[in-house]
This record gives sequence, C-alpha cells and structure tokens, in this order.
Amino acid sequence: LFPGATRFFLFRGVGEPESRETSELFHWQSTLFNLVTFFNIAIFIYFAFSHYGIIPEWMSGFAAWAAALGVVIAAVSLRHTACVLTGWFSSSDEIFREYTITIYQAYRYAGFASFLLSVLLAYTGIFPPELLLLSGYIIFAALYIMRTARLFLIFMKRGVSILYLILYLCALEI
Repeated sequence: LFPGATRFFLFRGVGEPESRETSELFHWQSTLFNLVTFFNIAIFIYFAFSHYGIIPEWMSGFAAWAAALGVVIAAVSLRHTACVLTGWFSSSDEIFREYTITIYQAYRYAGFASFLLSVLLAYTGIFPPELLLLSGYIIFAALYIMRTARLFLIFMKRGVSILYLILYLCALEI
C-alpha cells in the first residue's frame, strides 16, 4: 500500500542515495496518488469546517471543499517551490531533494488518515465527531513532527551546520 512506510516511520534510510530520488514524484501514477491525497485532506478540512460552522451560509458544500482543495494544493506547491529554491540557492540540492520526498510521504500518510477519518465522520455514528477531528489533528501534528525530525536527521547525517538548520526552520517551516 505504501512503499517505504516502515522507512518513514522508523526513520530508516535517511541520507541514502535512493531516498533522494525525486523522479518517483513525477510519474503519472505518483501525481495521481498525490492528487487523491490532496482530495482526502481537503475533505477532512471540509468536515472540520462544517462541524465548527466556519463555512459561510452562501457557500455550497462543494465550493467549500474546492476552496479547501485549492488551499491544500497551493500550500504543497509553495512548500515544494521553497525546497527547490532553497536547495538551489544554498547549493544543497540533494539535501532538499531528500526532504521534498519526506514532505510528500508525510502528506500521503496524512491523506490516508484523512480518508479513514472522513469515512468515519460521514458514514458512522460510532465515534463522536469531536474525537475523530481531534484524532486527525493529533495525526497531522505527529506527522509534522516526524517530518521535521527527519529534516534534522538529514542535516545531521550530511554534516550541515545546526545554525543553517535553525535558519531554515525559522524561515521556511514556521
């Protein structure tokens, strides 16, 4: 289902050549998988906004989901562009290529969790919606922390200055 899931969650393969191979991101299957991931994250955001009453009354459900999808795609595109440009300007292309792979992996796992939680929100009454939404927030936060920890490991394994890591985190991650 998820090639490399154990490598991601157990922090294996950091700094290895195959972990920097970004060509896997640009196959049509991978692009389609990323699009489905973004759909799932946007559906979860729609359910969260709907539950808390954040969606304006004049906006239809489809329009709210489409707006959430647009924000997710824009955020991922900006993150991708920031990594590429940072790698290019700092002459650290390989490091940021590896981190870009990590970012997409984290989004895919978040998309899978979003799908499961959205199905439970939409079609069951077993769990209260607040519990499912809180579970989603915790999963997203855990994946973000894991993604940042992998960035730290990538930088440490490559011997990059800790000050550069702090600068990157402050400028681009936060």
